[in-house]
Amino acid sequence: MKKRILKNILLHLIFISTIMLFVVFIPCPLFKIFQIPCPLCGMTRATIAFFQGNFELAFALHPLFIIFPFVFLFLCHYRIISKKINKKYLFIVIIYIFLAFAITYFVRDKSILFVYQQPFFR
Repeated sequence: MKKRILKNILLHLIFISTIMLFVVFIPCPLFKIFQIPCPLCGMTRATIAFFQGNFELAFALHPLFIIFPFVFLFLCHYRIISKKINKKYLFIVIIYIFLAFAITYFVRDKSILFVYQQPFFR
């Protein structure tokens, strides 16, 4: 039991550190090279704006930034969830998340990504 808990904690730490390394050191390659925002562009800036208390700017940068922690937890615990829930329902949830990001990409105003600069560490 203790090995499983330690393994789970280690998995979370590795996942979080990988995300942090990507956020801090590697900017979005599509945006950096071609100046075309990807469906996730603005997620980091929105999260930073949210924690700074600028909620209007956060939702303008990326309206779906608020569901990222839930997607993160879902990815971390996919094996546990898949044993308890029918695979068909998991597939439907994944499709809905993908569609939400695709629709948001085409609907939102991407000009704010060019106005509001990248975080200070880029």
